[in-house]
Amino acid sequence: MCPNPRMRVADGLLPAASSLGVPPQLPRSLMTNGDLTRIINSDEIQSALRKPKTAGAKHAPLKKNPLRNLGALVKLNPYAKVRNTAQRQ
Repeated sequence: MCPNPRMRVADGLLPAASSLGVPPQLPRSLMTNGDLTRIINSDEIQSALRKPKTAGAKHAPLKKNPLRNLGALVKLNPYAKVRNTAQRQ
């Protein structure tokens, strides 16, 4: 990297100024934003990007409180049903 601008033009880092005093034109991209949008939204690209969603569980089931729900308590402690019926009598 040369600090002298003339050396940078000679190295090809900067385009040379024209003899008419008009600033040099920088190269522009060949593809515009409209082209990019059309390509991204094309069926070929979208079919590769978006895989079909599988039908599965959306979220975890609601957990039951075993202190309030006898069925949940019996799953944790099978003897709880016998104890609960004995307490009621």
